[in-house]
Amino acid sequence: MKSIRTAAGPLAMLVAVVAALSNTYAHAQTGVKADSSKKPDSGKFAFTIQGQKVGTCVFKFDAAGASEGNVEVSLGGQDKKYVVKTSSMAGKLTGFSAEENSNNRFIASIVGTVAKVSINGGAAASQTIPMGLQPFGNFCPYLMTYTVAAYDSKKGGDQTFNMGLVEGLPNGQIATLKMKVAAKGAREIKVDTKTATVKTYSLAIDANGATIAISLFADADGHVLGWDVPAQSFTAVRVGYETVIATLEGPAKLN
Repeated sequence: MKSIRTAAGPLAMLVAVVAALSNTYAHAQTGVKADSSKKPDSGKFAFTIQGQKVGTCVFKFDAAGASEGNVEVSLGGQDKKYVVKTSSMAGKLTGFSAEENSNNRFIASIVGTVAKVSINGGAAASQTIPMGLQPFGNFCPYLMTYTVAAYDSKKGGDQTFNMGLVEGLPNGQIATLKMKVAAKGAREIKVDTKTATVKTYSLAIDANGATIAISLFADADGHVLGWDVPAQSFTAVRVGYETVIATLEGPAKLN
């Protein structure tokens, strides 16, 4: 079965950064330091590539910081549906998993720098991973809630995080990458009769020498509202916040 990411032409570069989806989707359980992510939350993201709607992700967080995302996308002539799950304990990533069906799934448990990965219910194999791994998914923007919460706002500036792809196992291994995150300020945006505080973060993913820039938007509680990947004309917007994100178009995204 061909992976979603390798089938997505406009996402090719971003796919390369995260090693794309392998033939096994990720059902994830992740634990990360995140006070904000421990607040129950739920919502839906809509995705567009080059202005065309390509799918959605319905997600939820529980009070313990665990999350679940149901992704439905149509790319490269393929319709894909899969579920990603994450969980946390004592502010640390403890594992992740993803499932398209009973024959296309995996689960990874994490203790420190060791991950044990089981594919389709098979025996778990160990892999060394960076300490403090954060979850990342091409179609799971809500997972950046963990990283926003882990970002030291008092220190500010560029902060580097180790990210792990939760949507697949390229070559049967957890794909990891470096991401620089920097807070770029907050804006008060009025929508109808309400005013929303929107924080902007610049993300820079190291893609084997190339850099993929992403603008990330979150509310005052650190809940992700959307992101924009200019190089791929790829956007994710939380349903109900379309007007808020629209006001952040252009240079204002990173100001």
